[in-house]
Amino acid sequence: MTAGTLKIEGKKFRIVPEADYQAMRTALRRQQLQAAEDHADVIEAVRRLADPNEKRIPWTQVKKRAGLA
Repeated sequence: MTAGTLKIEGKKFRIVPEADYQAMRTALRRQQLQAAEDHADVIEAVRRLADPNEKRIPWTQVKKRAGLA
């Protein structure tokens, strides 16, 4: 990526090619979507942990099912 710097009224601005800018925007959107999904997963996990009727599976059994034990 080639970029240039432009200074206007003491403020610096980076100039990048349009394709590079679009690639950065796409990457940022993906990160934001992943963060939103992670947040939703945490909320669901907290909700389930707070529910006394939710069946809990021991970690050793989870590892065995996943082939990690």
